[in-house]
Amino acid sequence: MTKMKTHLKHIRENTNEKVNATVEESYDADELFLFPIKNEEQLHNIETQLKNPDNNNKLIKTLLHQAEGKSVPKMVGSIMAYVISNEVASNFSWKGQKSKQAFQEMELAKAVLQS
Repeated sequence: MTKMKTHLKHIRENTNEKVNATVEESYDADELFLFPIKNEEQLHNIETQLKNPDNNNKLIKTLLHQAEGKSVPKMVGSIMAYVISNEVASNFSWKGQKSKQAFQEMELAKAVLQS
């Protein structure tokens, strides 16, 4: 029984360490990225930052905390509402149809899908 308690204690400690690390990385991402994106310049800056895999991973972890809803479309919608303003989003469509830019090609789109 003592061996089992020791093992459970070890599992709890590891879990707490991982949760704390994720929260700290989320705070780092909040400082790195200013959301919602309100203009093309901010979008360009974030696209540049997301080419760094560490920044990309930080963003994905942050977006996981923003996901709300019980279905994938609801979760993606809540993440998008957090990430990008309606004004900027109105310049994009997924494939770039109707004279809009293609969102699917962006690093931000890839991060949203990975989260």
